[in-house]
Amino acid sequence: MSKFPRVDSRQEENRAAWKPRRCTLILKMLGKNVGFKVLDQKMKKVWMLEKGCEITELERGFFLVRFKSKRGYHKVLDEGPWTIQGHYVTVSK
Repeated sequence: MSKFPRVDSRQEENRAAWKPRRCTLILKMLGKNVGFKVLDQKMKKVWMLEKGCEITELERGFFLVRFKSKRGYHKVLDEGPWTIQGHYVTVSK
């Protein structure tokens, strides 16, 4: 048995693959679907993030949000609930 720790290359590859997604959340509107532009404009206005974020439209009304800071990520994750036009926006990791 070796005295040195063993590094699994797959584990390191997984960490590297997930690194860009660490400050990423998934959004979904409840009760009503809105277009990408509406969600992008409204959420950025409501959140008022210091460093901003990038929102990408996925399929079936889901959106991916990449935050440019951990502070923005935690603000959106922890300070909700968030609404657009009276409808809740779910936020998940």
